[in-house]
Amino acid sequence: GRRRPRRDCGHGRGPGRIRGRGPDAEPTRVTAVVPRPPDPLNSPQPEKALPVTHTATAPETGANPASPGSDFRPDRRFWAVYSSLLVVMFLSAMDQTIVGTALPTIVGDLGGAAHMAWILTAYTLAITVAMPVYGKLGDLVGRKNLFLVAIALFLVGSALCGTANTMTQLIIYRFIQGLGGGGLMISSQAITGDLIPPRVR
Repeated sequence: GRRRPRRDCGHGRGPGRIRGRGPDAEPTRVTAVVPRPPDPLNSPQPEKALPVTHTATAPETGANPASPGSDFRPDRRFWAVYSSLLVVMFLSAMDQTIVGTALPTIVGDLGGAAHMAWILTAYTLAITVAMPVYGKLGDLVGRKNLFLVAIALFLVGSALCGTANTMTQLIIYRFIQGLGGGGLMISSQAITGDLIPPRVR
């Protein structure tokens, strides 16, 4: 019979040799494809998210939030105190007008025309000295007691002025009256500020 041709399984050097399986086969080269990084100049930029700001709003309850001084409701007690303060300030302001009008008659009765200007100057000087003192002490010890002291000084000074026999006595008593008058003016304004909130003044 016929002989079948012998196949070369790759171990020999015949034409039927398969590469890559024998010990003398050349190594197979494998090329890895690495993806290139995107070009930052040509690649599209992602859109930046805009910051979202939340505005706090008052809850819709149908009523506006309470503002300072919105609950101020004057009552009878308030009007009684306020009227008393107005009367006291009126008396303190009218004192200078009354004395200025009656000054020629007073000088004619007591004499001492050379000291006539001191009758008004003593009262004004006492008010100027007393007002800052009353204001500071009112913040420290309270306004009610100082207000009562000022009323007492003003009444005592007014009574003493009515009993003066000489111009010197009248000037001294006017100074005492001015100490009370300065307390009346500054304390009345301070108490009014305590009674009425700044928003409704």
